[in-house]
Amino acid sequence: MAKRILSYKTGFWFFFSFFLIVAILFAIFFYLEVSYKVGINYYVHEKKIPLFNKLVHFVSRDLQYKEIIGEILKPDMDDKDKIMAIYKWTIDNTRLHPPNMPVVDDHVAHVIIRGYGDSDQIADVFATLCAYADIPAFMRFISPKNRKERLGIAFVKHKGKWIVFDPAHRNIFVNSRNEWAGVEEIISDISIVKMAKNQPVVNGLPYSDYFNNLKPVKDIGLTKTEAQMPCKRLKYEVMKFFR
Repeated sequence: MAKRILSYKTGFWFFFSFFLIVAILFAIFFYLEVSYKVGINYYVHEKKIPLFNKLVHFVSRDLQYKEIIGEILKPDMDDKDKIMAIYKWTIDNTRLHPPNMPVVDDHVAHVIIRGYGDSDQIADVFATLCAYADIPAFMRFISPKNRKERLGIAFVKHKGKWIVFDPAHRNIFVNSRNEWAGVEEIISDISIVKMAKNQPVVNGLPYSDYFNNLKPVKDIGLTKTEAQMPCKRLKYEVMKFFR
């Protein structure tokens, strides 16, 4: 009997110690202080928050994107309808930042809340929502040849080719067959850009100049848009850790 009681006590203290250690490690992990960066008027600020707080915000943004997609899309839509619905929602809910307003570089969700951003941020909104609709998409900067000025545009994969969109300037590019133009088509025929509906002067340069140096899309790996998704982000971080 004494041995059995001793065995029970040993088992109790073993499990108690185990769960106590797990609880301590859990608390340390979630309340570990981490940093993140926010750019305001091209000056980068570094802020510190608990890891738990950062994870909560990450999941909250994921749920926000899913909620928006749920409101935009209808069950009977094909991929082209989905892309157009997301494009329309993006241009209806975002615009290039107004004069005298701060230029803020932060999360896509915050751009949606503010309702304005730079060309790359608006392209990021469009690409992120496309990715959440299971349509491959990403944002990329393009620049005129031998220049540093940049324009952010979106690339969306449709029927095997990467289609170019510029939601910030409300441009969808079409070829001679009145179909969405892919990257290779624009590279071989710059007139596709010159015939687009809107021809803004961007940073003092003609709009089409930015597309003169357009590059084909190669292996893109994990995109910034996909990194907004918890499962894909976790997989990426695990693989990165083991590499």
